[in-house]
Amino acid sequence: MVAAAIAAVAAGASAQTAKPVKAPNVQIIAGKPCPTLAGCYMKAFTRDVTKTPEGTYRLSTPHVALIIKVPHNGLSWSVFRLNKMTGTITWKPNDIAASALNAVVDAKSLETNVPGFAAQIEGPQFLNADKFPTITFVSTGAKQTSATTGVLSGNLTLLGVTKPASFDVTFIGGTPSAANPMNLGFNATGRIKRSDFGMTDSLGPVGDDILIELDVEAALARNPAAGAGQ
Repeated sequence: MVAAAIAAVAAGASAQTAKPVKAPNVQIIAGKPCPTLAGCYMKAFTRDVTKTPEGTYRLSTPHVALIIKVPHNGLSWSVFRLNKMTGTITWKPNDIAASALNAVVDAKSLETNVPGFAAQIEGPQFLNADKFPTITFVSTGAKQTSATTGVLSGNLTLLGVTKPASFDVTFIGGTPSAANPMNLGFNATGRIKRSDFGMTDSLGPVGDDILIELDVEAALARNPAAGAGQ
């Protein structure tokens, strides 16, 4: 009897001092529990456009890189990056020709590794960003060329001048995340002549051709009114 009483007291004390077991932080990805996010992302990743949902995707600004390359003295390429782009992709995975892009670039978001050079490029000689603070692209057509590639055509407006432009696009893949039911990744490349838009300063030492490369993620938000998540 005494031993039983002592055992009961000891058990009670142990129950009072025992620390609660913390439940694992389990995210829900694609409707399924996911204790390891990286593993679940990769498992859900697809390069098959038909396995991604149709809808309006918002460009994810933290995951957009717009790179511009301009010939310099015929010897090398000067490389610039525009950091701020917003817009939407109308995604039709089963009818790529009906897909569309509407994008707006902040002309004052330019960066370069040369001190003070960004301010010069944003100035009246080149981008004239005070007068024309945005660069826009509105697609007018899309053509699928393979399972993961296509050509996107549209109207590019730079320095207030609108000209046709086209870009070769590669679908990198799609995967859900904790923030969004689907995220899409694309790479796009194209070429324009700056003189077509009235940007003629320093032609010769600074080339006319501009190479454009865009890497972008776009998110299908759970709440259409909300911005793209991570």
